[in-house]
Parts: sequence; structure tokens; C-alpha cells
Amino acid sequence: MVDQYAIHELQGCTVWAKDGERLGLVGNVHLDRATGQPAWVTVALGLFEGRQYFVPLAGSRRDGDDLYVDYSRQAIEDSPDMDHEGALSPDEEAALEDYYKGW
Repeated sequence: MVDQYAIHELQGCTVWAKDGERLGLVGNVHLDRATGQPAWVTVALGLFEGRQYFVPLAGSRRDGDDLYVDYSRQAIEDSPDMDHEGALSPDEEAALEDYYKGW
């Protein structure tokens, strides 16, 4: 069962790169298809950035309103561009997983 409270708490958190750089705020939380648990968040990497970048929650930690992810800004900027509004398709999720395995 999905912990809706945990999802709500993630939305709006400040996302920090592994080197301590502030990236932006969590936009959306996406769930793993198999487990129903939060697996991805999206973040815009700038005030006027229209694109939302997918970032895996694996390896991340939350401290209050801060979310520390295990990736650099560069890794996130170079990630595949996916539609952040709908659910990820299995192919999109696989492409993202493959990409982030390289980092």
C-alpha cells in the first residue's frame, strides 16, 4: 500500500545534488509500477527551467524539507527527457534506470 503521507511530504522538498549543490524543488513524485512505492521525483533545475528532470529516489535521503539525491547536477541534466505529467511507461522507466546505472 502506498504511503500517501510520504508522497505528500516529498512534494515541495528542496533537492540537493550529491556534491551539495541546490537543484530545485520536487515537482512530482512517481511510483514504482511493481511496488507502488515512491521511486522517482522530478525537479526543475532553475527558476525559469521548463523541463522537469527525473531523479531516482534510490540512494537518496530526506532530512526535514531537504532531499539529498545520489547524483550530480550534470548527471541529472544529461538524463533522458521524459513527459513528467503522466505515469512512466515501462520502456521510459527502463531507459531512465539504464541511464542512471552509468552514474
